[in-house]
Amino acid sequence: MPCDIRPLSNAFGCEVVGVDLKTASEAEMETIISALDEKLVLAIRHQELLPNELAAVARRFGNLAPQHMSDLMLAEETSICELNSANAPVDKNGKPKLIGEGNWHVDHTNLEQPPKYTMLYAKKLPTKGGDTGFANMQKAFASLPESEQQKLIGLKSHNGLLSKPDHTSERDLVKYGATKIHPFIRTHPVTGKKSIYCHPQKLAFIEGMTPKESQELILNLQARTINENTTYRHVWESGDLVIWDNRGVMHKAFYDYDHTEGRIMHRILIEGEIPV
Repeated sequence: MPCDIRPLSNAFGCEVVGVDLKTASEAEMETIISALDEKLVLAIRHQELLPNELAAVARRFGNLAPQHMSDLMLAEETSICELNSANAPVDKNGKPKLIGEGNWHVDHTNLEQPPKYTMLYAKKLPTKGGDTGFANMQKAFASLPESEQQKLIGLKSHNGLLSKPDHTSERDLVKYGATKIHPFIRTHPVTGKKSIYCHPQKLAFIEGMTPKESQELILNLQARTINENTTYRHVWESGDLVIWDNRGVMHKAFYDYDHTEGRIMHRILIEGEIPV
């Protein structure tokens, strides 16, 4: 049975069924990657992937990108970061410090060539909750008045590891922590669509603005453009491999689950281009 690609929501995204990525043909891979570049989020259902198999599948989408959460990389497959909520430390109030941003962001803007795709594979899920939200920042940018779009185009953001992240070694902090400059509005190299591109927690400042003004700008834009018309909330199913295009979407984690159950996800990144 050929793979079937169906819409996930009115905003964007596709569900892919009827394909085993371990044995997918070149024609099927071309169809999947083309859908990903256009629809920005793909949920590929019913995958059974050991770590080495996930890495092999990921390489069919491009070169693997580094990750700076050094302490969480799998020993048997060092390109994969394992996110296990059961291992999360708790703060002084007993609240777990879960891995994954609860705020809208794009991944690893501290890299000169940030990842174009992030892949997240569901190994074990909680009884309920633990969804992932996605925001179409191409639609978000397109919703702005043209005069405001023109003011934003050309802005440059300075990005880095502004404080030592949990689970990051001193070596990787030095290796990946230096500030990188990216366009605040980036153009997708395949579709040509423009999107708002930023990780607020890695944003040092936007050129011509103070750090405070820079944060106010991105948070104001998010508040005005991220809504029911631009978002999709993914309810995970066992065996889901979700792939999203950081060049066009932001995402966030929802922490509405019992972390002690052990929500286990395997994350792998695909290297992108220098943003333009």
